[in-house]
Amino acid sequence: MKARYLDSRDVETLSEAMVKAAKKSRQLDVAAAFLTKAGAKQVLQLMLNLQGSKRTQQVRVLVGLWLGVTEPEALRQLRRAPGVQLRVAKTPGFHAKHLSFRGTSSVVTFTGSANFTAKGLGGVGELVVEVTDKLQSRTASGERDAFRRAWEDAYPERLTDEVIAAYRAKRKSPQIIFDKASRLGKSLFKEFGQDSNRAPDLVGDGTVLWFPIYGTLSQATVRALEAEGVGRAEEVIGISSKRTFDRIQLGTRHLWVMDLRGRPKDRTLKFQRILREVELATEHDGRYFAIVSSPRRTIRLNMTNRRRLRELGLVNRIDSLSCTERILRAGASSVASALMDMSVAEGR
Repeated sequence: MKARYLDSRDVETLSEAMVKAAKKSRQLDVAAAFLTKAGAKQVLQLMLNLQGSKRTQQVRVLVGLWLGVTEPEALRQLRRAPGVQLRVAKTPGFHAKHLSFRGTSSVVTFTGSANFTAKGLGGVGELVVEVTDKLQSRTASGERDAFRRAWEDAYPERLTDEVIAAYRAKRKSPQIIFDKASRLGKSLFKEFGQDSNRAPDLVGDGTVLWFPIYGTLSQATVRALEAEGVGRAEEVIGISSKRTFDRIQLGTRHLWVMDLRGRPKDRTLKFQRILREVELATEHDGRYFAIVSSPRRTIRLNMTNRRRLRELGLVNRIDSLSCTERILRAGASSVASALMDMSVAEGR
């Protein structure tokens, strides 16, 4: 048996670990106290990654309705999905957070604090243990029996549609509960959290991130970030890869932002400082973000500088300036140094 613990700081995220397990399995069992649309989307994504044909796959999802957190639309999404068996827990305080994958020779389980919600699947503050063992092991047998008992204790599947309809009619939004619960935590973070997080940001490791921006954060993401106490939308950029986010956490504190939104003639290239990184799962813009300072320096994108950027291997085309993320090493003869030589102080 092998076991490891996953939290928001791990190189491999919980979602990524689950997808990897799905690719080696044919059966998926989920027990989730809370299920939102983000969680339903994750279940369907895992289902697409299972081995074998639809005929040989098995997907069972057991969901709780405690506190009204589970979203009726998420239940309907799974109910409509071919191949998904959905049941609703009868236990009023059902609070399980468990998932298992079964292949031909092994079983992989995930158990911990994470619900099947956007925050649970990627938010800060979750801890999950991943256990891998042989299919015929005592551990696998115990897990199978535990899920079977919970599954059989739920409302029978023939009543699922009626239960969902009744829940939808009677459910009250739980937002007021979370607002009250989070108000104290946010006030304490405002008083103490910023100071506790500030020290690591003072010193960088000398590397510089080359970062293109192709799109704008959705309004839903902006609202979610604002609710977490993050600054204005124009101060936040989305980080597309876990590897880049890890590099920032390890010490990269400066970046060149190539803004590729709009027409080619409207492109801008500015040097900014990374003030803080934030991990928060969202519906549309991933889970990794960086809060950046106002621009320190800029490179005017005239034809001479465009050609120079192409010579440095930073852009693919002179006209569109299309490019990808890169980490630039520091040094007197480095690309990072060449960029600084091309730049001027912002506002000049």
